[in-house]
Amino acid sequence: MVANEAVMPEIEQTLATVHALLRAEGMEEASGIVRTYPAHEEQTGYDNWNGGTEVWEVQFQVPAREFARLGTRRAQLEEQITARLKTVLEHETHDWYSAKLVPAKEKLGDWRAEAAGLPRQVRVNILDGLRLENVIWQGTLDDVEFLSRLYDLQQLPSKESRFKDAAADIWQHRYNNDDWDQDWIFTDSRFDLIDGPTDNFLRFLCEMVHPVVRPVRDK
Repeated sequence: MVANEAVMPEIEQTLATVHALLRAEGMEEASGIVRTYPAHEEQTGYDNWNGGTEVWEVQFQVPAREFARLGTRRAQLEEQITARLKTVLEHETHDWYSAKLVPAKEKLGDWRAEAAGLPRQVRVNILDGLRLENVIWQGTLDDVEFLSRLYDLQQLPSKESRFKDAAADIWQHRYNNDDWDQDWIFTDSRFDLIDGPTDNFLRFLCEMVHPVVRPVRDK
């Protein structure tokens, strides 16, 4: 059967309610997925039971690297979201809805050429060197100021549903709570310094020695 696509009535209201339920029950990772990633519905089946029941998937399009990072936790997250979808929709429809996490299609036009960039091990070695030398990568700026020179932090997601964007959760954990290590940026999947495009990695290194960031070169 070829899957059909349709728009579930009031999908934003439904997903907002699912998010609220998950958050209220302390399921922060699942609620963050519902809030952060785009979703669409596909009809995946039909059952003659109860006069005819359509089977639908609400598919959340997760960036490929984040999808891989979730690993075996994907099944649990799908179950958590599916259960709340059922709670919200069971009094409105006899159709069956489930949640599915799928990898979002990459939009890199030059992906075949990426292998010719800076190898992963070289990047790891560079970042290890920065760690060993205790280099303050953000220089005289704070983390948010530095990263805002390279990224639109308001368009990057927070890792927690209580914050609206990356800028807010970076500030919370680096300065309010002070519970992230100095080198947190090296492994944060949103910035993807180790496995992302070579240009992004080189821009990060160049920004570290910019006169605005490091006016005194021996710090």
